[in-house]
Amino acid sequence: MKKVLLALLMAMFSLSGCDQKTAQKLRVAEQRVTELESELAILRTQNANLPFPALQVEIVEFFNRSETVNAEQVPTVEAQVSVSRAKTGVEWLDLLLLKEAVLHFRIDEVDLYPFTEKKVIEFFNDLFEENKYFAKRENMTHFDDVRFSYVGQRHHIVTFKLQRYGYAGGASTSGYEVYVNVDTNKKAVIRPEDLVAEVNAEKLWALLDKYDEKQNGEDSDLKLSDGYYRQATYSFYFTEYGVNFVLSPQLEVKVPYNELRTIMNQAYFPKALE
Repeated sequence: MKKVLLALLMAMFSLSGCDQKTAQKLRVAEQRVTELESELAILRTQNANLPFPALQVEIVEFFNRSETVNAEQVPTVEAQVSVSRAKTGVEWLDLLLLKEAVLHFRIDEVDLYPFTEKKVIEFFNDLFEENKYFAKRENMTHFDDVRFSYVGQRHHIVTFKLQRYGYAGGASTSGYEVYVNVDTNKKAVIRPEDLVAEVNAEKLWALLDKYDEKQNGEDSDLKLSDGYYRQATYSFYFTEYGVNFVLSPQLEVKVPYNELRTIMNQAYFPKALE
């Protein structure tokens, strides 16, 4: 930037000759450009250190397609895909949450780069066409429903709940819910391995066993189905007192911060307790 400005200034002054007065003006201009660059660098540093603003979140419909299908053996069945989204007013965060919704249908995201809202809509359109095809072929309703809700914000961590429901036959719908914690400093979702590193996994499970027994009794599902839960991916969310680990819709274990102090990522440990 400095070189460009100086080149323009020199071109302007060259029209009247490079006398002593012109040289003085050039030196003053060069000094001012240097000052402006320093001020810009300071502003950038200050903006980077500003706290993330309090969010005003609105839950709105993002995608909704449904159709009555003439099946092969029954008169009509339904095909549907409906998706809500969280609108935060922060562009990168809104897109990150949409990406998280897609990842609950497919892990391979290579085709989605660069990630855009248009590609998300294309993805859910394809999912709808798939549901329509199977509804007709299998003579039963097929639907998928994804909903977001806003949980809260704690410093640089904002938390949402994602609920997914679906039906593709059987006596009832299937579904689950997970918590989506976003680190606004890193502009990324906090995964379980980001919260507690793999090297500390055994210590975490020991704590989960301990507090599960305290909270749910000796006949707790966690102890009885120990191997199953260790293979599953858990969800979690932060509270004022600790981290709540959600291992299934029926099993949630609350572990206080003081027990997690030595094993959890210090970037997410409350500063007031440090």
